[in-house]
Amino acid sequence: MNNNAAILSAFNLDANQCLIEKTSTGLINQTFIVSDTISSKRFILQKVNTSIFKNPIAISANIKLASACILAVDEDYPVIKTNQTIKDEDYFIDDQNCYWRLIDFIENTTTIDSISTVDQAYQTAYSFGKFTSLLQNANTENFIPSIPDFHNLDLRFEEFKTAYANTDEERKAKAKDYIDYLLSRIEIVTIFKNIESEKLIPKRIIHADTKISNILFDAHSFHPKAVIDWDTIMPGYFISDLGDMIRTMVCETGENETNLDNIVFRKDYYEAIISGYKDAIQLTENELNLLSYAGKFMTYMQALRFLTDYLNHDVYYNITYPEQNLDRAKNQCRLLQVLEENI
Repeated sequence: MNNNAAILSAFNLDANQCLIEKTSTGLINQTFIVSDTISSKRFILQKVNTSIFKNPIAISANIKLASACILAVDEDYPVIKTNQTIKDEDYFIDDQNCYWRLIDFIENTTTIDSISTVDQAYQTAYSFGKFTSLLQNANTENFIPSIPDFHNLDLRFEEFKTAYANTDEERKAKAKDYIDYLLSRIEIVTIFKNIESEKLIPKRIIHADTKISNILFDAHSFHPKAVIDWDTIMPGYFISDLGDMIRTMVCETGENETNLDNIVFRKDYYEAIISGYKDAIQLTENELNLLSYAGKFMTYMQALRFLTDYLNHDVYYNITYPEQNLDRAKNQCRLLQVLEENI
């Protein structure tokens, strides 16, 4: 952060009286904790990754709109509070065209990196369910998707077919069993297309990144206090948020596990996720009928995305060895099998 003086000055802070510490949290944006030694106030300073979030101005507008909607329902909820620049803007653009924002630090809170108990699974699902519930009166048309078509399964399937048609024979042969398996489960795509065409369930404002590290917990009681990292909030279906929690929590191992025997279904975690989400939000009858579909939807889509990237010669996901995306696809295909056997 070579131009920290100019950045802090833009937010009416004096770099000479501020301590700046880079954090390891967050995989996309660069994040720093700024401590004003005079006022003792702390802030989160972030450089927005515009290669992922190509419309940072829209993200800023979404955050302000969501904050207003939530506070209209619950005035005590710790919403994201973005500080204005001296030009009364929500962000500062530096001389390298990088977007910076300054957010109030929420004191007396902590985060948890990964799920380790059934109660944490319940609390995570409840927190994200409550977040969407607080936004149920928001007009979804006023929100701009931060990543357009992020969870559009129909589009992901078409991208997969294009990658298959254009890949080389060697990759096609190595992935054949998993290509065939995903094609055999096309019913999952058909259900999604029917949801869209028949408008079976309402569009809601979803979080779209429902991991436990995006929840602030009270530093003393360890009760969940607020959902953070609102960059991905956008109109979508509940199956995205609930489904990704199921995908990432029902199995103890993650998507980089290569021993497929280790991919097992934890029934108590699954039930905790479902209970937590349902306790926090009033779902429609059609949504309730799709509870068992949610995890399959997100797992199938992630398997498609990993396999698509492998067929495209690994242009999207970072890899540490040549066939990692194929291994990730195998992992998610096995998880999908496990979900279908148990749900």
